[in-house]
Amino acid sequence: MTSQEHNKEIFESFQILKSFSYTPQYINLEQAKELAFMKKDDNFKIAMGDNGASWRDFIKQDELQPLKVDKADRLAKIYTIYINDLGLDESEIAGVDSVSLYRLSTLVTKNNVNSWLDKARNLSRTELWEELSKL
Repeated sequence: MTSQEHNKEIFESFQILKSFSYTPQYINLEQAKELAFMKKDDNFKIAMGDNGASWRDFIKQDELQPLKVDKADRLAKIYTIYINDLGLDESEIAGVDSVSLYRLSTLVTKNNVNSWLDKARNLSRTELWEELSKL
């Protein structure tokens, strides 16, 4: 991919990100995908046209509001871990709240991810936290 093609891909990703509305708990996988892409290799700096820009600067742009930095970090990490690293299909994490997915992201592996996702789908958040406290 040429630099020009890569820059075009970054610009298109930014345009998609600007179109999302805020959802407090549930994960918007398309938004998570775009955030993960923008965070990877600091692509957000190209979108901003500023190599000195921070991730926080990028997320705080008016065009991305009311997205908060902690939510953007959570969504980017969820997509990176579950989809990019573990190779799951988006449908396998759809419907699981983003806070639970984020909390599980530090301990899921290819060997245990399905078990933890089942627990996240079927237990209340309090019950899931109790399961995690036993570790």
